Amino acid sequence: MKRILCALALLAWHLVANADVLPPQAADAAERFRNNPGAYDRTDEWCEGRRVDAACQIVGNAFEGGGPGVCERDLNRRDYQIDLHCVRKPAPRIERAIPDGPWQADADVCALAARSDSAAQTVRAQGWLCAEPPVLADRFCKGVAVGQRCVAEVSIDGRVQRFDGVCNHQLDTKGTYFQGRRTLTRPVVSCEPEHPVPASTLKPVSAWRKLFQ
Repeated sequence: MKRILCALALLAWHLVANADVLPPQAADAAERFRNNPGAYDRTDEWCEGRRVDAACQIVGNAFEGGGPGVCERDLNRRDYQIDLHCVRKPAPRIERAIPDGPWQADADVCALAARSDSAAQTVRAQGWLCAEPPVLADRFCKGVAVGQRCVAEVSIDGRVQRFDGVCNHQLDTKGTYFQGRRTLTRPVVSCEPEHPVPASTLKPVSAWRKLFQ
């Protein structure tokens, strides 16, 4: 308990100590986000020319990443811009039934575990590996070779739809925290669309459009 309290105190001191070094645009963006619910600086192609909470439509089917949605804002904390995205509603769900682990820790964590017994104990307790884990397959690609056809089930608002796909080998990632932010990885074979919707691009809003926010 004493160690936890010390860690919390250190974290609080760190936040206070760094509060004054945030760039001015961070406070400005946060204030605009809070005080003007209609303000945004950039928009994706699906919400271009639309207002916050307006309906939008991403091309493609639900498995490919498309479908109906709502234009919602978020505050981008990397460059302190307010972005308007088309967020799919209702959100599709794919139950892939891939086991939760094991996961491979990053090279820095494994190097630390090789030098420190306590770090090694943490790695073992979390079930992390320093070697590449065995390849796992989702329930649609079990017994199916990479590159072969598969059929995925997508649940949308309680209704299940089936879509043709291809079993692809890829690297799954998972964020965690251990002496800093870490990314765990593992190889998986999963049923994926042949033509997924490309990642959206953000476009700055014109000065004229901002006058009406």
